[in-house]
Amino acid sequence: SCHKMVWVGWMWVLAAVVVAVTGVVDGDRVVRVVPAIPGALNRAVDALGLTDGAAAQHTLVLASGRHQLDRPLSLTRAHSGIRFEAEAVGGPADTPPSVVSGGLQIDPASWSYFAPATCAGCGSVVRASLPPNTTYSRQLYVDGERANWTMALFPQKGASITKTGYTVPPHSVDWIHNGGARVEMVYRGTGSSGAQWTESRTPATAYTPSTGSITMASLGFIAGLHKPYNQALKLPEYYQNAFELLGDGADGKPGDWYLDIPGQSGSGWRSELPRWGADGGGFVYYVTAWGGRPKGGEQCVADYGNTTVCCGQPNGSVTGYQCPATAPTCVGYLDNIHFGSCVSDAPAPPGPPIRAVLPQLETLIHGAPGLTTPSWVGVTFAEATWLRPSTDVGFVELQAGCTLPGGANPPGQPDWSDDSTWVPTPGNVALEGVVGARFDHCTFTRLGACGLALTGGTQNTTVQFSTFTDISASAVSIGGTDTFNETDPARQDADNSLTDSVVRDVAREFHGAPGISIFYGRGSSILHNEIVGLPYSGVSIGWGWGRTMERLWPRMPWDGENAVSYNHIHDVMTMLGDGGAIYTLGPQGNLPFPRGPSGKAYPDTPPPGFALLAPSTMIGNYIHDTGPVDGAPQEPGYGSHIPGGLYNDEGSTNWAMVGNVVVDTPVWLQGCRPGCPWIGHMNYSDNAIACDKQPPHASAGCGVINVDTACPLIRDTIYPTRAALPPSAQAVIVAAGPRSGRTSTEPSRVRS
Repeated sequence: SCHKMVWVGWMWVLAAVVVAVTGVVDGDRVVRVVPAIPGALNRAVDALGLTDGAAAQHTLVLASGRHQLDRPLSLTRAHSGIRFEAEAVGGPADTPPSVVSGGLQIDPASWSYFAPATCAGCGSVVRASLPPNTTYSRQLYVDGERANWTMALFPQKGASITKTGYTVPPHSVDWIHNGGARVEMVYRGTGSSGAQWTESRTPATAYTPSTGSITMASLGFIAGLHKPYNQALKLPEYYQNAFELLGDGADGKPGDWYLDIPGQSGSGWRSELPRWGADGGGFVYYVTAWGGRPKGGEQCVADYGNTTVCCGQPNGSVTGYQCPATAPTCVGYLDNIHFGSCVSDAPAPPGPPIRAVLPQLETLIHGAPGLTTPSWVGVTFAEATWLRPSTDVGFVELQAGCTLPGGANPPGQPDWSDDSTWVPTPGNVALEGVVGARFDHCTFTRLGACGLALTGGTQNTTVQFSTFTDISASAVSIGGTDTFNETDPARQDADNSLTDSVVRDVAREFHGAPGISIFYGRGSSILHNEIVGLPYSGVSIGWGWGRTMERLWPRMPWDGENAVSYNHIHDVMTMLGDGGAIYTLGPQGNLPFPRGPSGKAYPDTPPPGFALLAPSTMIGNYIHDTGPVDGAPQEPGYGSHIPGGLYNDEGSTNWAMVGNVVVDTPVWLQGCRPGCPWIGHMNYSDNAIACDKQPPHASAGCGVINVDTACPLIRDTIYPTRAALPPSAQAVIVAAGPRSGRTSTEPSRVRS
């Protein structure tokens, strides 16, 4: 047909660049995408969107390797039904993964020796020049592992808050390089962040050593001073991303890194994060665990300011940051005296090659409203960043990764107390108003924001048999903070599920992010997952405290009928406090309330057009070993780690919490807090609790706090040891977490 000829025409042109048409399976054209050039996958997807209905007839098989995107992969209504399948699906077990990447690979041959490192376990500081059009990034991955930003305690003694930032004793910090621009302040703990469940971050723009004056990025700094509910930011607890700490004997460590940006200091730094070419002087620095090659013996002195000492030059120094090739640079500053060694820019000594990836994109996949039934099978999503915390806005956290958008207060409001104005962390894979998406046996890793965010009326998403690891914020985020009043069912985030998956070691950068965050959502199913290794809560579900009830009265909330059940949650709450393995907040469902704190009473039945929603459920979860292990160092800013088990915070309503097993937690339940508005309709029954009080959690108390008489405990039993748990509880332990032996409901269309 003529249509077929047109299709063959554009696909033939496309195939000559990036793809090969391998045949037709069950009516679907199978197209193999080869990662030959950056943007190959973008071109294939763009081409499929040119003809309505074409995408639904295609399975894109991603060949093994890194499919580097040259821009976010944008999927629209025209891409409905498209399917992405990794080459490994249905193939040999040792088939390499197919990775959709937003990162730039740094040429291993471009690294050269820069300076010795004196920190324990460190070898040398090396650096690599950056290729054309490189953009800023907050992450670097070396051999698949996240590199560290440099970090040290902020000098609080003698420090004070000013209108524009902070003052510290002169020369008490060593920020000479780039004038202190983009050194990031970290606020952790009640004494710094204002709350033990949050960790905020704001960048500096300038530092004057002689006066100790630190100028902060204005919007984030001002917002931090105006955090509501007596949570204003105070002095930072730590600072990060200081060049001078690379290889430092006191605070440096192997794997530290720094991204050097020409012209990043000054008043214009925040208007646009910089981009530079190969000759623009941009470098990425990295601290290895293997030794360096100094020139030997010769010493030099570097002054404060923008002067770099160049060994063997007239008068000993020149203005600028780079010495001539014939004059090795004076590097390796020590303390405030700033003596260093004269070293050459010779190649790094023999050692393992440095295989590094610098994330460049903030979004890998964006699904737009109208897109239906896209699917991904066996695909790895990796190497994306998130830059808003590095801008003038910073990262001023209120709860669960939600931050203030900057400034003193929103227009027309007296302060930032309206929680619907707090902004959730976005997703590196983001679906907005998408229906019927599927992720099967996928991996989300090496990501700088949330792994997967479902917003704007995204419904019927299925995520199963997948892994989320090494993510800066939450693994999965569902819903928004401002949709409590959404009356259009098509714009309500509903019926999304995460099952038989693993969430491990996420919230790597933004430590107040729960493993899984659900704000306003209906019919969410978090079932049979393992959630492990988190600094804060495992699952956080709900939003709005008791304020949502007051806002909506007399109409009832639409969110509810959510299920968090049969999960294996352990080793969470290791850093921050006032959270739990499963944490709830605000109303679930619309079971009528007799009366609220303002005297408002709900009608006995829902208004016309609103069905009575069933309670949300928390059944058959196995929770154990929360909080820090015995003997773990309690670093400044760490939280109290209470309660660590099940936690119903303000406004929690309509929960059936039945048949859970909780072992070795500081507190197994904090629920139905006395005096909290709009809280009730809670079923706490048949939960089994055990307290071995043995290492590594010998201090576990397994008690109960804040349980009002309006929410009685029914047949909840505490046993002396794990072994003493009854058979019914042992069965819960065995059944919790991902189910073994299950096969994907989405087998390969290519090999089946």
